[in-house]
Amino acid sequence: MTTHQAADFLCLSGIGKTFHGTPAVRDIDLTITAGESVCFLGPSGCGKTTLLRLIAGLETPDVGQISLNGVDITGVPPRARHFGMVFQSYSLFPHLTVGKNVAYGLRCRKWNTADTRRRVQEMLDLVQLADHIDKLPNQLSGGQQQRVALARALAAQPHVLLLDEPFSALDAKVRGQLRADVRELQSRLGITTILVTHDQEEAMAVADRIVVMNGGRIEQIGSGPEIYHAPDTAFVGRFVGDMNVLQVRGNAEGRLMLAGKSLAVNEAVRPCCDRVGIRPEAIQLVQDAIGPNHFQVAVLKTQFLGKQTRLDLLLDGQPIQVDVYGQRDITFAPGDLIPVFLPPNEIRPLNEH
Repeated sequence: MTTHQAADFLCLSGIGKTFHGTPAVRDIDLTITAGESVCFLGPSGCGKTTLLRLIAGLETPDVGQISLNGVDITGVPPRARHFGMVFQSYSLFPHLTVGKNVAYGLRCRKWNTADTRRRVQEMLDLVQLADHIDKLPNQLSGGQQQRVALARALAAQPHVLLLDEPFSALDAKVRGQLRADVRELQSRLGITTILVTHDQEEAMAVADRIVVMNGGRIEQIGSGPEIYHAPDTAFVGRFVGDMNVLQVRGNAEGRLMLAGKSLAVNEAVRPCCDRVGIRPEAIQLVQDAIGPNHFQVAVLKTQFLGKQTRLDLLLDGQPIQVDVYGQRDITFAPGDLIPVFLPPNEIRPLNEH
């Protein structure tokens, strides 16, 4: 991972933007360090693309300030920000060769011919497309075209690389390979990178930190493991992976109760909490329902999904899912009663969102 050089490299303070009376983003405070890879993750309409466009200068915030290395760039036009951008649609010039596409931004910036030629060669070597320098975009695969777009964005040595859902138009295998390549390039070059995606796996693979967005606001910021294993809200838990959300209640002794039994939890879960979450893979099938956090549940259905079997169950009238890996002999039928165990350290408190 790249060593971060400046804690206040790119700062967003109180950013808000409204379109036709509807807030697109609001109350955004975020600091991105130099050399960091950050992902804006969320569903369609959550504000992640608007936020990226505000950073790029393609939109202007109604309120708030964006600064780069301590300099206010809120009103600076896109070209003067010296940011590189890669879009989902590649946006290559169809009549220009690969080499000329990569050179385009350099020529706009008045690079001389020798330096331009050298830089184009460096970039195409970097994305492993040097042999395709004289081809037109329509002679390349989708993955290759996106590599050209990436080389073009990196050629002029931008302060920040902005990626707007760059892999979503590609098939799964190419998408996986390209995002791994982007992560390796980002780490090697040490360039500050912001990726927008709705794909949680993509976010985990590419980003040092993930900014989960919902309804124009930031729900949670953290590393992939932090977001996955310790979601702050039910929304984050359900959007980043799958999560069972269970209603619980406190008793007179200050303990949480579920299905008429005291629920053992980790110290992060307060007695006043009324909702807890647990991942499907964390729930264990056991021999009996005796003891703390052991419950008898009813089977609703089973689904064989290849590497795992998913069980849809009913616990105290609440639907839950359990993922079982590595077992071939799961033959439960709807209506069967089976015992499960909820490990205390896997139970997370959830806020209201």
